[in-house]
Parts: sequence; structure tokens; C-alpha cells
Amino acid sequence: MTRKLIPLMMGLIAWIPLSSFTPSTAPQTILYAPNATQHLTSQDTKLTLRTDTSCPNAQQTLTSASTELEALRNVYAQTLGYRHAAEVELKGYYFCSEAAYQAYKRKLGVPSTSRTGFFSLPHQEIVVMEHQPSQGRQTLMHEASHALLRSHQAPYSKWLNEGLAEYFEGATWQERQGFQVHPQKIKNDRIKSMLARQELPALKQYLSLSNAAWQKQQSPTPVSSTIAWSLVYYFMEDSARHPVLRQVIQDQQKGLSSVQSLSQHYPGGIEKLEKDWHQFIQAQRRVHNWQGFA
Repeated sequence: MTRKLIPLMMGLIAWIPLSSFTPSTAPQTILYAPNATQHLTSQDTKLTLRTDTSCPNAQQTLTSASTELEALRNVYAQTLGYRHAAEVELKGYYFCSEAAYQAYKRKLGVPSTSRTGFFSLPHQEIVVMEHQPSQGRQTLMHEASHALLRSHQAPYSKWLNEGLAEYFEGATWQERQGFQVHPQKIKNDRIKSMLARQELPALKQYLSLSNAAWQKQQSPTPVSSTIAWSLVYYFMEDSARHPVLRQVIQDQQKGLSSVQSLSQHYPGGIEKLEKDWHQFIQAQRRVHNWQGFA
């Protein structure tokens, strides 16, 4: 496995609730890789994670997660336009000891209050605290998404950065079914309830939130990240919407705002997107089965 480190340009401290992900038996949406010849191979998966001594099964967990990370890179490369995804080194520390995790966090000088993990820019590291194996893998996928997105320097909107990470923490690899992203029941129930009670902010207003305002709406209930997860799930649901999401990423790399980009590239603009998204919220969530991405 290649150990050459590829600098990650930007970082984000991420908070992930321990019970956010519940696998679903919902119907599936099949999403196909557009170009199988561009797939990565297992030898290309650059992953360097140390583990603390209290993680007897961590290596098994990381080995089994390598296929999911390979698929994650392929989705970034083919769907989101990150052709360099294969070159991004994912490195960091995987903990099973709360004391060791907190000590390492203090050593790095990271202000994160997360109990599950974070991605640090200054140290270019993914740090994971495993409370249980399934949660540890969710956190790893979440933080790997941050690392991949931020491998291209840009002032990405919080909804995009967190929404993609929240989306991919629902990813699993199953031998007979392949790479799947499952809807998260807690977030899905919350967004449906907010819509039913007319508590969702106007989409244009939400997309224009400053980072500080976005973060303020995370407490006491993670409203901002729930909306972000739902929006990304909407864009990922249909391959016809993938080019719009890819364009938003490219426009943000050029310094354009989400509102500017979506107003120009979503058919019908922000108002139509809001209407379509609200209809999507009311429908049954589907498992996204990514065929040919791993």
C-alpha cells in the first residue's frame, strides 16, 4: 500500500451523533458508474491509520472498510468530478480508548467537542473514536468524505461539506449487494416532521447562512446538518441531478455561492428546487445502490 502522503488543503471539525444511522429495508435506487475503466483498484487505496492498543479488532474493521473507502473515492471521482481522488492520502488515528482519544485531541490542540471523531487541517489527519465497530466505520466514512472534498482548496458551503459527509456515513459494503448508502431514520423522521410543521427555513435563506449561523442551528437539535443530509440525498437520488451537484462544487471552487450556482444550473432555479425537494421529503426514502463503483 502506498504510504506517500498527499497534503490535504483544508479541514473541518465534524460532529456525528452516535445513533444517527439505522440501516433501512427501503426500496432501492440503482446508480451506475458511468465509466468502469476509471475505477480505482485496491492497490490504489491510500489509507494509513494507526490504532491504539485497546483496539483488538480495529485492524479487521479497517481492512473491511477499505472496500467502502475505495467505492467512496470512485463516487468522488466519477460523480462529483474529483479525478484526483485516487491520489488523496487518508491518514490518521483510530481509537477505542476514550482516555487515549481525549489525550490525543489535547495533544493536537483541537477544540472539537465531538465524541466520535474529526478531520484536522493543521495535522492533515482523520481521527476516529470507536464506541462500537459500526459507529467507528460510519465516522471513518464521514471524515474521509471531508478529507476528499477538502483536497481541493475552496470555501465550500457548510451544507455541502457536511451534507456529503452525513450522506456517506450511511454507506456500507455487502458482498452480494455491493456499495450501498442507506437513509438515516433519525434524520429522515426529523426532516419530515419539520416540513409537516412548516418549520423548514426558506431554502434560499438556508443556503445563504454564514458558518456561524449554520452552526448555531445545530443546538440543541442538529437542524442544519439534517437539512444538509436531506439535500445531498435528494441530489444523489437521481443520476440526472448529479451534474447539478458537480457544478455546484466546481462553482464553489471558483468562489461562487450555492445560491448563484443553483439559480443558474438547477432547472427552474431555487424556487423549483425547493418545491421538488419538499416533494422528495414526503416520499419514502430509498437505499442508493451504487453499481460498479467498487
